[in-house]
Amino acid sequence: MTTNLRSKTASTVTYRADYTQPNYWVDSVSMIFDLHATHTCIATTSILRHRENAPSILEWVGDTSKGGIVLEEISINGTILTANEFNINADTGILSVLNMPKTNLTDSITVKVKTVVNPTDNTTLMGLYASQGNLFTQCEAEGFRRITYAPDRPDVMSRYTVILCADKNQYPVLLSNGNLIFSGDMPTDNQRHYAVWQDPHPKPSYLFAIVAGDLAVNETWIDNPYVNNGRSLLQIYTRPADQLATQWALDSLKASITWDLHTFGRYLDLERYMVVAVGDFNMGAMENKGLNIFNTAYVLAHPETATDTDFNNVEAVIGHEYFHNWTGNRITCRDWFQLTLKEGLTVYRDQLFSADQAAGFGHAVLSEVAVSSAKAVCRINDVITLKAAQFGEDMGPMAHPVRPDSFEEISNFYTATVYEKGAEIIRMQALLANAATPTGDGFRRGMDIYFERYDGQAVTCDDFLHAISEGSGVDLSQFKRWYEQAGTPIVTAMGIYDATAKRYTLTLQQRNPSVGIEIANLALTKPPLHIPVLMGLLNQEGVINSTFNGQCTDEHLLHLTQIEQVFVFEGVTSQPVPSLLRHFSAPVKLQYQYSHTDLALLLSRDSDAFNRWEAIQRLYERWIFAYYENTSSAIDSSVLTNLLANIVCRTLTPILNDINLAAAFKATLLNVPVYNTLADSIADNLRPHALYAARESVINQLAQGLKNTLPILYEQLSNHAPYSPDSTQAGTRALRNTVLMLWLRTGDRIAVQHAQGQYRRTHNMTNRIAALSGLLQHTVINEIDELLPEADDFYLRFEDNDLVIDKWFALQATLPYVKISFIQTLLAHPAFKWTTPNRMRSVVFRVCFANPVLFHTEAGYDFWLNSLEQLIAINPDVAARLARAMDLWQRYEPSLAQAMYAKIQQALKLPDLPNGVAEILNKALLNKYSI
Repeated sequence: MTTNLRSKTASTVTYRADYTQPNYWVDSVSMIFDLHATHTCIATTSILRHRENAPSILEWVGDTSKGGIVLEEISINGTILTANEFNINADTGILSVLNMPKTNLTDSITVKVKTVVNPTDNTTLMGLYASQGNLFTQCEAEGFRRITYAPDRPDVMSRYTVILCADKNQYPVLLSNGNLIFSGDMPTDNQRHYAVWQDPHPKPSYLFAIVAGDLAVNETWIDNPYVNNGRSLLQIYTRPADQLATQWALDSLKASITWDLHTFGRYLDLERYMVVAVGDFNMGAMENKGLNIFNTAYVLAHPETATDTDFNNVEAVIGHEYFHNWTGNRITCRDWFQLTLKEGLTVYRDQLFSADQAAGFGHAVLSEVAVSSAKAVCRINDVITLKAAQFGEDMGPMAHPVRPDSFEEISNFYTATVYEKGAEIIRMQALLANAATPTGDGFRRGMDIYFERYDGQAVTCDDFLHAISEGSGVDLSQFKRWYEQAGTPIVTAMGIYDATAKRYTLTLQQRNPSVGIEIANLALTKPPLHIPVLMGLLNQEGVINSTFNGQCTDEHLLHLTQIEQVFVFEGVTSQPVPSLLRHFSAPVKLQYQYSHTDLALLLSRDSDAFNRWEAIQRLYERWIFAYYENTSSAIDSSVLTNLLANIVCRTLTPILNDINLAAAFKATLLNVPVYNTLADSIADNLRPHALYAARESVINQLAQGLKNTLPILYEQLSNHAPYSPDSTQAGTRALRNTVLMLWLRTGDRIAVQHAQGQYRRTHNMTNRIAALSGLLQHTVINEIDELLPEADDFYLRFEDNDLVIDKWFALQATLPYVKISFIQTLLAHPAFKWTTPNRMRSVVFRVCFANPVLFHTEAGYDFWLNSLEQLIAINPDVAARLARAMDLWQRYEPSLAQAMYAKIQQALKLPDLPNGVAEILNKALLNKYSI
């Protein structure tokens, strides 16, 4: 079948191997929008060019489901087609014209399509939809077909001219991609006005965008020698009430432009770059060429209403969407199987950007230790996200390669695998490419080739690999398997030290069992991957030099390319402890039998900050699982937990007092592994309540072990300087608030008083919500519906700020021992809205994905089913994401597994079940997980 011509009204499987070019290229598109809230008319004129030797058959696609399009007219070369001259397949949505005019290759064909849509009824938030009285579009991946019939595939790149006509009072701002050519009052009606936009760059339909509404703008000009007039206009559009919270986004956009030019030589190619914030949005943001549309959560940031994490997220997502201007827009995907080509690469770029910004890029020069610590914290946070989200995905029924071979619903493949694992694959390429060149710039050389060779084209992951290989000289032929195999590889390491020969021998093995969509292929054999293992050796004095392949240094890059390999290090003068996978050099699960003292040594002495953090995470895991399992074959559980508590607290205390370490890094060392990461370590018979309780026990015991240090640290970390989101200040707040959380665990009433005082006196959201969270989590409440005074105060302070009230809902939805009846009171609250994804996620997704104690009950599973039914009728794409809460049902203890299985079966019987939801539920029932 022809790829990408699908509709959400029918489930079909699309295969990468079936890709064919379209019969017709579309050179230019002109669109006229007569905008109204409930009845928008769209007239689209497309200029087509017949592909050589292709059939003379036009196949375009439209989506009529849930507020989609109504076709009024189609004409070809000025002749209106009658009903028997074209066909629309009711199941697939494909519009076919079998008798297209015969043309020469140099001739063009003009196709005009008139459609009508109702933005107000479009609760899917795909295509053209209404939000808070304004109109917005979202076209990736397949939203353009909800506006008009079109090829709607990423390899068809066209130049667009757009005319927007609307009521001046209702929609005073009219925006589209590219440059504003004309604007003014409509000659026939001075109550209406128009704007003509022209995009000078060809783009696929998924990057098309329009916005119409009553919006305020924060703007600035920057010098830009790469455009005609020598400068570019940067604009952030929001509701007028939100305008004061846009300066950080504007500053982040300027920083992104500067960084990309400096780091990758990529310039801003537009005279105008616009970002528009909308409260109703399915995702985080969208990189439409020159007209980015963002969820407000990733634009608005003010100290009184946004946390340090919010500031970081705004900076990262602004950067991510801007970087797409080259890695996604100028060079786009040939087909949706190549999605990671733009997303994984751009996530990697935004991770580098965030790390450089945290280290002071473009500002004051920081010390080497400060720079290293700041970048390590960013890397740690990236890996926490990867392990908590993507590793679990790799164990479940939806596990898929970064570049899948087939899909039913492309929206289900906007996953942590495509994004986060995709970024790790790019990071590995950069490591290998830079190591292969004497100057260490092999990756940049390859990127330069990629940009120069493929600018203006729709390409594949293979094209990218070839460019990096050519630029660096590194052989990536085996590495390519990372794009083809699903699952998280397991690397097992074993070391032997020969004191007489002063030789250390390290044996590495890899395995990658079949998972997810691979399991159905009984003939599948997964050959070994090329896994880069960055490592060093330590003894009691710290990192030591050793000789490997003739190189004597304190760090080596090993290339694990076989099922089993042996690496020999000479000149090792004492028994070493290996520091493996430094900087998390590959997205694998490492198995090595470290002793408790080995881990304490790594935590204390390793020069790699990431592996110091990894060491304490392993100690925490052992400590938690000692509680979880209750017994040990070698030692009584209470003795083991006390032993681990002593090791951790004894090792941590001097680290917390080390003035040379960044506060943010110390904060990461005090954070125990998140629940999802712990759960992924349990192959079967998972007892979520016991695991949660074990984690809580360790946090409480850690707090008791540090109770003499915590009050002193809390006071030392007080800071009365004006708020700044910079990494130094944010790190200090992170450590102080982490200390406060632990101090509250000790039961010290003074800690409660400090939390209450911090809540009342602070002028920033970071400290206020940390105090509120601590008080909610750790203060005894007789009746859960009688909230703390601080919780009521919080709502009254911020009831007019949607994003802050999202936080208020989320805090309560994640309280572990509440009942579903309490959650129902949140759903009944006047401020709760099912149709607003941010608000709905703040309660429903929090219960189902972030509150294991409440979710894993019969009432919790009923809540999931009822919520799924609600969302199916409103927003199928978001419903599909909620469906994934049941992905790993088979891993749980029998009583819970049986209950989850029954709920999945009930969900499959819901009326009007969308294909995306059905795909996820069916795969959950039919596939076994793997670990």
